[in-house]
Amino acid sequence: MEYFFDMKDAPTLKELFPFLDAFSSVSAEAEMRKMYDGAMGFYHAVTWTEPFIVGLGLFHIFVLIVAILIRKSVAGRLILFVVLQALVYFSETFNSYGAAHWEEFATQNYFDKQGFFAVVLFCGPLVMIGFLILALSLCEAAGLLVQVKAKQIRAEKKKEAAQAKEMSDGQQGKKGKKKAKSD
Repeated sequence: MEYFFDMKDAPTLKELFPFLDAFSSVSAEAEMRKMYDGAMGFYHAVTWTEPFIVGLGLFHIFVLIVAILIRKSVAGRLILFVVLQALVYFSETFNSYGAAHWEEFATQNYFDKQGFFAVVLFCGPLVMIGFLILALSLCEAAGLLVQVKAKQIRAEKKKEAAQAKEMSDGQQGKKGKKKAKSD
């Protein structure tokens, strides 16, 4: 591969970003271990067979199935996307309500002030389904762009063919008039 400058003279990452030295003492393996331990702690803290948690999971599966079933409907996708994003927007309110009334529907209080549970088990799946809806919409938009461009190319080819035919008909007409005059 050819570069515009000699790679031997290229600065190192430490030269470009001297502040990275402060972070180099923390190893990536230790950070990954902390993340794993935190995730496993969360996994073991949640009672996954609790009706509230099972119901929340079934709700997300239902929403995903609805998103897949209405993938061909632009209006349906738009409505579902707006509803999902409204639910995410109001998740702080849901978290506050859950913190105040958790005894009514759960065996333990999952609702902390930071809203970690609400983010991981409520908002996370809804945002992912929202991304799916956006991806479906982008695929449809790309397909429509391809169709429009194909129609445009066909129309241009038709126009060029019609112009070529007019030119050939016009030249044949001139030859016919010249023959008629010479006779």
